[in-house]
Amino acid sequence: MPESIVLEVTMLSGKVVLPETHFSASALVSSVKEEVRVAGGIPVRHQRLLWQMAALEDSASLGDLSLPSEGAAALQLAVVLPPQELVVQARYLVQEASAALDSVDLRDITELKRLARPPAGVDLVLEAVMHLQAGIHPGIQLNSRGAVKDTSWQASRTMMKQPKQFFSALRDCKTLIDNGGIPERNINSASRLRDLMGDDFRPESMRVKSAAACGLCQWVLSIIQYHGIVTQLRAGFEGFDIMAEIFDQVQ
Repeated sequence: MPESIVLEVTMLSGKVVLPETHFSASALVSSVKEEVRVAGGIPVRHQRLLWQMAALEDSASLGDLSLPSEGAAALQLAVVLPPQELVVQARYLVQEASAALDSVDLRDITELKRLARPPAGVDLVLEAVMHLQAGIHPGIQLNSRGAVKDTSWQASRTMMKQPKQFFSALRDCKTLIDNGGIPERNINSASRLRDLMGDDFRPESMRVKSAAACGLCQWVLSIIQYHGIVTQLRAGFEGFDIMAEIFDQVQ
């Protein structure tokens, strides 16, 4: 048995997560996983190390694996992904949010922002949008705590002043959530408005009042739920960027 073994660990995508590292031949596979956790932030419980496409047991010693005694042995790392039902739900919410924005014509936004006084509830839907966009949309004023300073209808009209830019910011919201770029207080503030309105905070309730508010209401609901799912997905992966790993599955 050799005294030491050199290993390099790469993900199935080819990304190196552990460059060439010396291990004692008596070291266990579990110790390699711990080094991968330190280097790449991937929790040990979500790692599957492969040698020649065969999964390695944590309790196996490196010297017993018939690894090459010269040069670096290239192990592959498979990341055990979150429960598929969560990934499917996240994908559905992304598609739902996108469809909600697609349902709103720019003329609907122009018509809405011209109103001096909107129908009851429409103003709260737009206020919820403002809370989600706090610190993101440059036209939204913030107080010293980073929350929305002015939640008046006039402030909502200012937010919608340039409809194309307004919609572009809303479409970017999914990526911001994936990257952890939306503060928790934004979600909490929008959620409080949703809860305050109860059954009135529904696209069906808004449809008879404003086509734009109908689509934006659905967008708010989908984004709040998507943030919750992403939070669950991240919870099991600590510092590892799981949203980047499942990017293609959540579109």
